[in-house]
Amino acid sequence: MTGYGRLIAELGAAAARRDAALAAADRAYDEGVAAASAELARAAADARAADRRATADAETVRRVDREAARLWAELRALRRWPGRRVGDLPEPDGSAGEPVAWAGTGGEPTAWAGAGGEPTAWAGAGGVFPGGTGPGGTGPSGAGRLDDGLSPAARALERAGRRIAAAHPGAPRSPVPRLVLPFLPVVGAALAALTGLVAAGLVAVAPDGATSLPRVLGWLVFLVAPFSAIPPVAVWLRHVGSRLDGGATGLLLLGGMAAGTILSLTLTR
Repeated sequence: MTGYGRLIAELGAAAARRDAALAAADRAYDEGVAAASAELARAAADARAADRRATADAETVRRVDREAARLWAELRALRRWPGRRVGDLPEPDGSAGEPVAWAGTGGEPTAWAGAGGEPTAWAGAGGVFPGGTGPGGTGPSGAGRLDDGLSPAARALERAGRRIAAAHPGAPRSPVPRLVLPFLPVVGAALAALTGLVAAGLVAVAPDGATSLPRVLGWLVFLVAPFSAIPPVAVWLRHVGSRLDGGATGLLLLGGMAAGTILSLTLTR
């Protein structure tokens, strides 16, 4: 009986250990299933977020393509640089980041890589794209400058956008370039001299009589000769995106009056 009781006790202990091991295995299985479910849920959420980001990036690239095509079309329509033609829309330069592709105005989503390979973009017509720079953006300049990490093609488009914006009516214009100022008296004198010669010709061909029409017209033309350079120079400066200020007008008048004085002294001798 003693040996039989010992065997029964050992059997009970073995059954208890088996039950404990089965319970531990069940708990480990349940914990593993819960952890796997949590990881799967996080992965699904990350996948949905990545899909949303990819959709937003694709829409951003499409807007960039449309804005680039619009800016390039407006740039080609401008007749500001005689003898220079604007070619086709340039391809983005991928040397600063990953290889990039240009979708055009209606292509599939493409990538625009910046200096670090991250998608960078800019906005036009008041929009703001990721990166916070560009015309209408919130970049460092606050006036439409692209990030320095963008490709040369993007910087060329940004410069074209500034030129097009300056060409619009009512846009603020820059003053006369300093390199042009020394030539304004010469231009004023040349145009005033030309106008004065026309006036002298009218007076010379006029018939005798103080009230003859050619003579009166010639004297009127001679009076406005010092101011004759102002309209064409103002038109030319407006064409190149500048404006005729008071100092430039004074230089033109200085040259015009000097030429008129010399012409008067020459003709009255």
